[in-house]
Amino acid sequence: MTEPLPYMIVHATQADIPALSQIFPYVIVHATQADIPALSQIFLESIDTTVPGKTFSDQPGYTLEKVEAALSKRLLPEDGSVTTFVAVHPGTGELLGYVNVKEHGGPVLGGDYESTSDVQTPEDPPEMDHLFTKVPKEGGSGKGVGSALLKRVLQEEKWAKRGIRVICFERNERALSFYRKWGFEQVGKLHNAGDWEDKETALVLWLKATPQ
Repeated sequence: MTEPLPYMIVHATQADIPALSQIFPYVIVHATQADIPALSQIFLESIDTTVPGKTFSDQPGYTLEKVEAALSKRLLPEDGSVTTFVAVHPGTGELLGYVNVKEHGGPVLGGDYESTSDVQTPEDPPEMDHLFTKVPKEGGSGKGVGSALLKRVLQEEKWAKRGIRVICFERNERALSFYRKWGFEQVGKLHNAGDWEDKETALVLWLKATPQ
């Protein structure tokens, strides 16, 4: 029997998943509104890892009901300005993670921006907003889900030819290591970032456009 590949990057749909389950341990597809409850759970399980020592999930604004309403608009807005992919375990149908990209990231907001590089980036670049994953309840470790989601993002020519931005808290060393492994470079710092009293510093990372 052929060993499963570490992940799958194709233009698949939910209907394709059963046929692919013997080949790939998980599949990347476009998110739908039906995915929002599961994605909200992934968000709540992951959000406390974004800044070491900070807990968000027990705050009033992070109830499941409020997160579902917010993510529905943030991940799948009616104007189509955001694209969201999900990683699905083909054997169980469990959602293992998601990534969303804003077509128009706009200027860097939410703090005091400081440029730290001579690299010129577009004024309104695509921006990767969330990338969260989880360990499957059964059937594998979930290793490689984040890389699979990011690779799927980079398959989109409209983003690859422009470059893509991501903003990550400076103290989130695990996430920074992941992005740097993929070639993201720091181009700026966002001081006094966050909507809480004890502000943080976030790094603005940039993955330059790939030759077409």
